[in-house]
Amino acid sequence: MRITPIESGTNVSGRLDRLPIGSIHRKTLMALAFIYFFEYADLNTFSFVAPVLKKEWGMSVTEIGWVTSSSFLGMFIGSVFGGWFADRFGRKRAIIIMTLFFSIFSMITALAWNPVILGILRFFTGVGVSAALINSSTYISEFFPSASRGKFQGIALVVGLLGIPVTGWISTCFISLGPHGWRYVFYSYFRVFVWHDPKSSVPDCVRVLGKYD
Repeated sequence: MRITPIESGTNVSGRLDRLPIGSIHRKTLMALAFIYFFEYADLNTFSFVAPVLKKEWGMSVTEIGWVTSSSFLGMFIGSVFGGWFADRFGRKRAIIIMTLFFSIFSMITALAWNPVILGILRFFTGVGVSAALINSSTYISEFFPSASRGKFQGIALVVGLLGIPVTGWISTCFISLGPHGWRYVFYSYFRVFVWHDPKSSVPDCVRVLGKYD
């Protein structure tokens, strides 16, 4: 499909909505679902690690609550910042950068040596997770035909929610390795750009750009 710059936004949206579902849609859905999976997985890593840190670091319930709250505060800021960033620099670029951002901070969390540093790192991880999540959801609304975007949004969400029980299983395996096993839980989540590069599967949104790259 070739869309010329002179076509209006309405015409572009109409043509996208009339397109049959093809390989580009399936590849994009796979990439976004993959990102969803690790976003939801990362949201729950600390809940599995907290009991271990309570014993190893002597963390109080208040400190655990502070770390958890810092993560959600980061998500609040990330949802606002992520939307602005995507409007300014493009949805695809926002998804890629924010996914890399939260993956890096999730990995660095494994190096935390006290609750304060842990809370700071979880805050920045939350910023990236929320920014990537809100743009992934918006991307599906913009890229997929209106008649089927609800179905594809649901598929991406189902895959994403699978990240929660999988995280529990992986965390149990790593934590059982010893006192520092909890660190491998976070190391294991520097993964999206190791296993899959979304840049190769997620096209720029035509509804916004008015053209393919």
